[in-house]
Amino acid sequence: MKNKNFFIIFCFVLFFVFIFIYFSKENNLSGKIIYRKLYNLNEAYNENNHNDYIYMIHDFENNYIQDIGLLRGVPSISRNGDMLAVSCYNDKNSICILDLLDYLDLSEFPRSQYSQLSPHEIKRILLPDQCSQNINSRFGLESISWSPNDQKLVIVCGYYPREYVDYELLGSEREICIIDLKTEKTDCWKDNEILIARWSPKEDKLLLSTKGLKEPKIYIYYLDNKTKEFLVEGFGADWAPNGKEIAFFSDETINILNLENKKQKILYENLFPKESDYGYVLFFNDVSYLIWGPNGDELIFESSYIGINNNQVFIINVKNSEITCLSCFDIECKYSFNPTWGK
Repeated sequence: MKNKNFFIIFCFVLFFVFIFIYFSKENNLSGKIIYRKLYNLNEAYNENNHNDYIYMIHDFENNYIQDIGLLRGVPSISRNGDMLAVSCYNDKNSICILDLLDYLDLSEFPRSQYSQLSPHEIKRILLPDQCSQNINSRFGLESISWSPNDQKLVIVCGYYPREYVDYELLGSEREICIIDLKTEKTDCWKDNEILIARWSPKEDKLLLSTKGLKEPKIYIYYLDNKTKEFLVEGFGADWAPNGKEIAFFSDETINILNLENKKQKILYENLFPKESDYGYVLFFNDVSYLIWGPNGDELIFESSYIGINNNQVFIINVKNSEITCLSCFDIECKYSFNPTWGK
């Protein structure tokens, strides 16, 4: 009898320990997040006296938040969290690989010095001819994604007629390029409808997303035979770390698609003007993409929400759909956007 009671008590204790560990893990973020912030930087390094971008890092392992420099372009953290790929500040025709293990705390420096104090440059890679600046067009590096082994990058670059920028505008052109960081060899192909490319966890496929709410599409691109297959309507997609799911935007929802059984789950649905059950009523008219966290439990994205017109960076928990605003603490910041997440 005593042994039976002991066993029951032991099972209860084990159960509560499991619950404690489960929810502790669920609510604890890991790795590093970097995103762009837009201030009215009249005092910053800027000959034309216009707005520029400061990059902020949230390092959850070491429990600190700080600015890391004045940079330009869409950022992408390596899978191991040690490096950052971004357009070079003074050279739009190159990608700079920056060291995230070696940077200064800029809190005591004026913003006018940020461009000189940015993270140490490890390597500079000249963009392929297909992506280099064209004097007759506006150029944009739309997305950067590290391969799972951090040995390659896939980028999407685009041209737009100089007089006006519109993602759906006739005359815009886009190239997808894979860059080997060791050899700097590139493999590029034209695909005018694609804006975002993400690696699969096994590095054998790419997840491609078009831009915008007008007939958006998501494709799988097979690297072995170089074919593209339609997957689902939506945009801003990213592959889950387990390789079995993708997350994407569709209309006014955030969705998870199981790639094995093709079943969809809605994580968030815009209930405006009804009161939201998620804590925020988000507007998806100006969102760009979703990024999975390294442990597969959260997604990060940018959006505006009711009560503020400017975009901020949000995290949504995949298990319970709870939403947290990561960037809302910075009341001086006009916009926070283009988040990236690494270990």
